[in-house]
Amino acid sequence: MRAIIPSLSVKGFQAVLTCLAKIGDDIIVEARPDRFTLSTINITRSAFASFTFTRTFFESYHLDTRAEAIKHDDKGPYLRCSVLAKALVSACKIRGNVEQKIEKCCLFMNSAEGVGENCRLTIEIIFKYGFIKIHKLLYESCPEALFIDDSIETCPSSWRLQPAALMGFSDNFSAKAEEISMKCTQDGISFKTAKIASDEESGQ
Repeated sequence: MRAIIPSLSVKGFQAVLTCLAKIGDDIIVEARPDRFTLSTINITRSAFASFTFTRTFFESYHLDTRAEAIKHDDKGPYLRCSVLAKALVSACKIRGNVEQKIEKCCLFMNSAEGVGENCRLTIEIIFKYGFIKIHKLLYESCPEALFIDDSIETCPSSWRLQPAALMGFSDNFSAKAEEISMKCTQDGISFKTAKIASDEESGQ
């Protein structure tokens, strides 16, 4: 598998990796001829996230369907593996203005089977002023795709909010809070932390 991300898209790709790393310890990488998917699930299986990139996101994208590790299902050929989230985030981390510093970010997967020295995901970041940063991460083959039991279509209730508004009210909660509970009614939605006695740890 070979995927080249142009400088204008690198920052968005970094944001996706950071988001996934906050949820799970491992990131499942799934490459298909027409799309590239990153997903994760937390240890208690209570939170799941998935991002799919089409070919148009990349400057260049290619999956060798004749490779050893290629599998097939009803959707066609695919390559799927698991990578440590922290390692992948660290490999793609770039300080400062990404668009001014980076020419492109390249992802290469050698498409080996199983786990070991031959199973490597290579991240190659090409800088505009003459040097290349390379990380080689070991990956483990992942036979099963991540999925959630309930589809969006079967959920009886839903709500939507602009990202800026969501970030605005989430700032009212303590960063040390382990969880936030959500209560939905016909009149609106309320959010509370587990400890509601302290104003610092509760917000609505």
